[in-house]
Amino acid sequence: GDSAEAKQHIQYACTVGKLESACTFLKESIVSESLFQRYKGEQEARVEINKTKCDKGSEEDCLLVAKQAFSKGKFEKAIDILESLCTSEMGEACQALSATLVAKGRNAADKKRGMDLAQTLCQKGDTKTCTFLKELEEKQSLANKNSAPDGACGAGDANACIKQGMSAHAAGDIDTAISMFNSACELKEKGVCHAVGVMEETRGNRERAIKYYELSSALSNPMGDFNLGILLKKQGETDRAKASLKVACDAGILEACKEL
Repeated sequence: GDSAEAKQHIQYACTVGKLESACTFLKESIVSESLFQRYKGEQEARVEINKTKCDKGSEEDCLLVAKQAFSKGKFEKAIDILESLCTSEMGEACQALSATLVAKGRNAADKKRGMDLAQTLCQKGDTKTCTFLKELEEKQSLANKNSAPDGACGAGDANACIKQGMSAHAAGDIDTAISMFNSACELKEKGVCHAVGVMEETRGNRERAIKYYELSSALSNPMGDFNLGILLKKQGETDRAKASLKVACDAGILEACKEL
């Protein structure tokens, strides 16, 4: 890659050009890489230790394993561990479980369980969970305010929908942002259709991403074809992927040509 090539140039400057600053840079790079690998190894070893202690019944280590799973995006695993810990009335685990179910629950039932658990904890005097619920209420209030299209957007002004969506996105309300951008997409804003596809794909909603990429493609936006082709290729749908990538390639997107 580019970094490897740059390193070769610096190596040349050090060994052949006798450039002291290049030699110093190389030494510092080697030390940094060594420290990073050492840190990475220590972290991996710590994770294994936590797992072993958890298997032997250490609730504190099980909680750490759950947090590690959450940080890696393994939400179902985190939920399963936290549910077990919460059943044994580990307060911190119950707090984490309620927040995880609400934020990353597998379905609406999970999210409701999270809210019910949070209400119970708050009623028992858990101030941290009460604060969590208050923040959720404020966020929902903002979401309700943003989710209703303003007059211009509701009247068919795509730019107004986009503006409202951007405001919601800036406030961290992604669901409302997508809803507003979807309104703009329905008003034939091809660039927005593609953007919604990217947002849905980032959230792991591949089927919805495909839908919006297809809408973008139908509105003659080759970026929709490109992203659709890449996503279909990942899913093993080779023929459909090639067809989409060819459209994008013919439109001048060089990265699409490389994927063919």
